[in-house]
Order: sequence, then structure tokens, then C-alpha cells
Amino acid sequence: MKIPEKTEVVVIGGGAWGCSIAYQLAKRGKEVVLFEMRNLCSGASGRCGGMMVQLYGGDLTIDKTKERFTFAKYSYNTMMELQDEIGEFEFRERGCLDLATNEEEWEVVKENVKIQKELGDLEIELLSRKQVHELMPSLSDIALGGRWRATDGNLNPFKYTYKLAEGAKKYGAQVFIQTKANKIIDAGEKVEGVVTDKGTIKAEWVVNAANVWVPYLTPEIEIAPVRQLSMATEQAPALKVVPFEVPAPGYPWGTTQTASGNIVIGGAGPMLRDKERFTCFEDHFNEQVSMEDMMECAGYMADLVPELASLNIIRCWAGTIGCTPDGVPNIGFVPGKKNLLVAASSTGGMSEIAGVGKVIAEFIDEGKPSIPMDIYDPARFKDKKAVWPPQPYDLGSIMKFLLKLQRKEKRESVP
Repeated sequence: MKIPEKTEVVVIGGGAWGCSIAYQLAKRGKEVVLFEMRNLCSGASGRCGGMMVQLYGGDLTIDKTKERFTFAKYSYNTMMELQDEIGEFEFRERGCLDLATNEEEWEVVKENVKIQKELGDLEIELLSRKQVHELMPSLSDIALGGRWRATDGNLNPFKYTYKLAEGAKKYGAQVFIQTKANKIIDAGEKVEGVVTDKGTIKAEWVVNAANVWVPYLTPEIEIAPVRQLSMATEQAPALKVVPFEVPAPGYPWGTTQTASGNIVIGGAGPMLRDKERFTCFEDHFNEQVSMEDMMECAGYMADLVPELASLNIIRCWAGTIGCTPDGVPNIGFVPGKKNLLVAASSTGGMSEIAGVGKVIAEFIDEGKPSIPMDIYDPARFKDKKAVWPPQPYDLGSIMKFLLKLQRKEKRESVP
């Protein structure tokens, strides 16, 4: 199929965010063309565990909890509506635990729950060691307690993304896979279209939703790519693993159980063991997996849930997520551009998909979103360049660096 010469909106990126944006715009009657350089759901969307956690609570973003929770609930409510609109994508409201495995983590969890409650998050609960083990008897004694939200859960990221794409096409959107966007045509305060490897298309609006590849097309937007690791076990329907996250060495890992009974484990995978080869920024896009990666991941999770040790691993994969200098996604206008928007660097994964699509559609169709989105404004980084740590690095070192950077900026902002 030949790409059209012009359209109202070009969406770059065929992950869950891009497909959600295309769906919401097409539903509003906009003429939409989406480009994906590989296949739909082939990047971070298809390489996650499908956990739907409405509000991660780390040091990087705890001061933005109130605004983030507003967006999280907006997105959650939109997602519930989507189940009737696009069809079943296996969302199951199973809750999610944020576990503490030592006294230091337990103090952080308690403080985070306290702050979230004070900022208006009334759903979040603090569970004791006893309550955590009553909720999930398969946990080992290493778990001291945790933070719990009953309305979290998991879903099928492939079904979610593909159904959003199918819904967009039903409303008239055109979706082109294996089509790489090479350049956004810049015309000063506006952009005029996109140059792809299949031809050039003019557009009234362009949305860059290419996640970690965003900076290749809009260098004004700073996103650091960081490699992650995931694996899936054979079906174990009797085990009933409640979705949970835990601070593994370096950075949190997550575990969830799919509707079919498979258990998905994932998180900040260690760097490739071949340090001589893994020495540059581009290698964070490397999707190879080593046996050492698998053994480290499986061993740590088996310590937490001993029954996992008897299960066979049937698939293992790596993917790339995006980090911003403050840990919050970029959603909104690219600074200095009247018709170029960006939606990238998700920190909440599946929980933000529905909201991102609707907010971007509101930006384009109504001029502004219906909820406050200031903390997500890409302009917050204008004229501020983060000097990322020397490569290679892992997600643990990135998060420590970002936390240090954020604290430095706060000190400098005090009169």
C-alpha cells in the first residue's frame, strides 16, 4: 500500500502509546497515518510483563504524586471504557504489591505511603508482613511488608496494542508497518510532514511517539535508552502469583501472572556480559539475552517465591525503556513547535496508554487537555541538558544519577 501524499496527523511509533493516540484521533474524525519501523508492539510495549500499576512511587517523582495520580485515574477510567469500545485485552484487576525485603526498603515504603495519602491518594494501603503473606502465601519470609493498591492488575500488551490499532483502522486510520520515519520536515515554528523510507507525506500535525527513538527525530527531547530483561515460565494456574514489585539489586523487578497462568518476570536486566563489546550508547538497544542474565533473574525471584524454582522458563527476551532527567514522561508540545507533539518515555507502562491517547487527541482537537498536564510538559527541560553517566550503565546507576541530579537542581533553586 502506497503512503498518501498528505494527511491531517502523522503518528510515529506503533507501540501501545502510538496506537492509542491514533485510535483516539481517528475516533474524533481526524485523518490519521501511523508509521512503525518494525512491527506493531515490537518495542517496549511488546517486551513488558503487562503490569497495570497506576502509580509507581519512587524518590524521583514522589513530589509529583498528586498530579501523576490525577493522570493515572484519568487513564484508568479511559481504559475501562476501552474494554467496551475495542474488545477484550485481558485486563484483570488483581492489585499490585510494592514489597520491602529489608528494613531500609520498609522505611521507604512506609514514607511513600504516608506522602501519597497526604497528597490525596486514598486507595494506597500499607500492609504488614502478616497481611502481605495472607494475600500471597507463596511469598518467602524475605518480604517484610508492602504497599498495595487493589485496583491495579495486569493485561495482555499485545492484545491491547493490536486492538487499539484495529480500532483506529475501523475509524479510517492508515497503519504502515516496516516503514521508518527518517526525518520530520522542520519549517521554523511549525513542521510540514515526515520523510519516510517509503516516501514523503505532508501533515498538519505530527506526533512523535517512538519512545526511546524519539531523540533521533526530535533532538530537543532528551531520553536515555536503558536495556531491560524479561522472561516467562510455563503455565502454573494453581500458583496464583499476585502482581508484585521488589527492589532487586540495583532497581525494582516485577512479577505478574497472565490470564493463561504463565508467570512473567522482568526488570532492569544486567548489562551484557561481554564488556568489550557493550561499550556504547547504542548497545542499550541490544535485544540479545545471555544465560547469565536468565540465571540471575530466575535465582533472585526464586528466593522471593520458592515455588517458582520448579517451573520451566519457556521464553526470555530483552527490550529498551526510556528515562527522562526527572523520571516523568514527556507528553505535549515540543518546545518552539506549534504542531509537533511528543509522547514518550513511559514510567507507568500499561497504566498510561489510554490516557496518553486521549490527552494528545485533546491537545490537537481542543487546544489543551481536560486535566492538568504541566508536569509532563517537554518544555520543562528547555535549555537544560543532562550529562548522562559514562557508558555502559544499567538502570540502577541511571536512577541513582537522576536522583542525584534532581536533588542538585532543587538545592540550586532555593533562594
